[in-house]
Amino acid sequence: MADLLGVGRFGLGRAATRVALLNDDLYVVHGAKNVGEIFRNPSVSVAPAYGIALKHCFGMSRKAAQTYFADTSGSRPRPIWRSNVQPRNRVMYRTHENLLQGLLGSGLAPATDRFEHYWTDHLFSLDISSHWVEYPDLLEFFEANLGKMVIQTIFGPAILSQSPGFVRDIWAFDQVVMSLAKRLPWICIPQAYIVRRRLFQYVKRWHIFAKASSPRAEDVREDDVNPFWGSKTIRERYEMLLDVESQDQDSVASTDLGFIWA
Repeated sequence: MADLLGVGRFGLGRAATRVALLNDDLYVVHGAKNVGEIFRNPSVSVAPAYGIALKHCFGMSRKAAQTYFADTSGSRPRPIWRSNVQPRNRVMYRTHENLLQGLLGSGLAPATDRFEHYWTDHLFSLDISSHWVEYPDLLEFFEANLGKMVIQTIFGPAILSQSPGFVRDIWAFDQVVMSLAKRLPWICIPQAYIVRRRLFQYVKRWHIFAKASSPRAEDVREDDVNPFWGSKTIRERYEMLLDVESQDQDSVASTDLGFIWA
């Protein structure tokens, strides 16, 4: 972020730098140690930072992003002292717990097995001959193949089958998302807004299809391969986010777009 805003070189030796924007102030924290201290500090909530990213980078509405700005409870089981956020609106804590179990807890081994299965099958399906093939950029191979399998592992094959251009567009979005972070208007970076809108529609289409097609959540075990949601964790995340005040299908699509890009 410091490099993005061009303030990194001016903040050397400082823990944080204040950046005055047109309609807001932004604080850039320098150094891995200082950033780590923020996340380890139980009395600091990073929800507003997520709200800023979701609103400006991933297209969340101001009303829906306000839930993140208002979440002063932190991401730990015990809310930050003097926070009066209702349990259902502790969006950072609920999101953290969902992903902790799904990607690092009980869901880690099934996710690893799914990736190995998908990646092996995909490699064997590639038309690879015994002759050398020259790539102008080797990164393109990994983007088109490894990136695709990572998305399929976490979110299931339905999101890709419903929108064949998803992988191409997510990498195109990766090239322009920092322009959105600068809060530039549409007239300055129309392509960034166009590709974001297209990805938003992809994610929303996937949500609608997966919800209509998948079995009931209580009938799915964590180790089941869910072709619609990818895993029980992602479906529970979708339902959990919709349970939060002021969140709807559009805001959840923005949130999942951010998650997929990350």
